[in-house]
Amino acid sequence: MRKSSVGSLAVCLVLAASVPLALAQGSYTQIDYPGARFTAAVGINGAGDVVGGYYIGSEQHGFVFSGGSFTAIDVPGATNTAATGINDTGSISGYFSTNGGHYHGFLFDGQEFEVLDFPGAAQTFALGINNAAQVVGYYADFNRQVHGFEYSNNSFVTIDFPGSLSTLPSGINNSDYVVGYYYDANGNRHSFVFTPLGTFRHWGQDVLAFGVNDHNTIVGFKFEEDFGFRFHPGRKLYVRMQVPHSLQTICFGINATGRRVVGRYSDAGGNVHGFIWTPPADAAKK
Repeated sequence: MRKSSVGSLAVCLVLAASVPLALAQGSYTQIDYPGARFTAAVGINGAGDVVGGYYIGSEQHGFVFSGGSFTAIDVPGATNTAATGINDTGSISGYFSTNGGHYHGFLFDGQEFEVLDFPGAAQTFALGINNAAQVVGYYADFNRQVHGFEYSNNSFVTIDFPGSLSTLPSGINNSDYVVGYYYDANGNRHSFVFTPLGTFRHWGQDVLAFGVNDHNTIVGFKFEEDFGFRFHPGRKLYVRMQVPHSLQTICFGINATGRRVVGRYSDAGGNVHGFIWTPPADAAKK
């Protein structure tokens, strides 16, 4: 059993109409990898370093954006690489594919890549990471069933929402809270929280949770309405995140203080850009 305090997360179990809705104020800074047709910012750490993925042609590559400059991340020998999370020590999680089309997770410490393959899985995708280098993601078995996992201390643990067709964890904080989403027997999408005590909590339909920080603030995406969100349990406030004039905004990651959110958005021309959101007080200091 996972051991820790349940904390204050219990107040944010249901994203309902009764929860106040606000529009996020602040600044959205566009980031585009040079020459890329598609850029997505997916993870951010306490120092403001951002990781994500970009496409040039049909090939996907990972990146780190730090100090205003990009550095590409490619697993040696891979056909595609995506960086999905970064912690405060600079360790990066992600996934890559090979010529055979098989996907593998990875953990990169800045020097070496550690391949993360769930035992017996056909495909493995590593997504979120915390400062203890615990990694969450999902894997597909050879029956094409999708299961979540947590990787810690060189071992894997399966995470399956009870009764679900598939479970896809995507974020983990330093208190070992995991957020993600699952598909029920009817194919409907729901978000969930998996607590350090090993219990699941349903968190609303057609709302996808992607990231969680140490204040248990959750970011993600609302289907049908095509906007991102930020939900802070202490304030009991559901905040709409939308890049001005975008067709769709998705929030993937949030830093420890909650003063930076990263994601991607699409414009009217069909281009996809990464973004970094900062609140009004921080934006005014620039």
